[in-house]
Amino acid sequence: ATKDMKRAYRQLARWPGHAQWQIVAAWHPELQQWVFSELVGLAFGLAVAVLMFNRVPAQIVAIARRWLGIPCLNYFDDFRIHSLTMHSRTTWATFSQLVMLLGWIFDPDKDQEFSSFGTFLGVCENVAEAHLGRLTLSPKPSFLLSVQQIIHDALTQGKMATGVANS
Repeated sequence: ATKDMKRAYRQLARWPGHAQWQIVAAWHPELQQWVFSELVGLAFGLAVAVLMFNRVPAQIVAIARRWLGIPCLNYFDDFRIHSLTMHSRTTWATFSQLVMLLGWIFDPDKDQEFSSFGTFLGVCENVAEAHLGRLTLSPKPSFLLSVQQIIHDALTQGKMATGVANS
């Protein structure tokens, strides 16, 4: 199963000493001028925000593993939770209760409840034959089509945009 935090960086208040770095500017087309706003959450992309935020998922994973015995891991604000089929409902409910008690908000629209097949970080995982010692990992079909299209375009046109080539 997977769970994803909703507006992860915005849930963590900034340190008051960093207020000067938390100003967002945007061009207002009707006023024809720059407008400014103070950001009270962490600014995505600010290096210190990453360091401050990474403590949160590390704490969630540590509590889930050590206190509740839930096998899980995270990649920034995305969580992968494992369970035997017979315990999956309890594991899901327990993890969900944990994050609620800790006060963190998750996005139910992005939840993937327990299944022998699922996607995490763009990789399709199939554990249906795990009892036989087999685990199948494959790229998402949409990713595969995208890569095939990029290659086709490059071969057809004889060139590739710098940004595409870099990625």
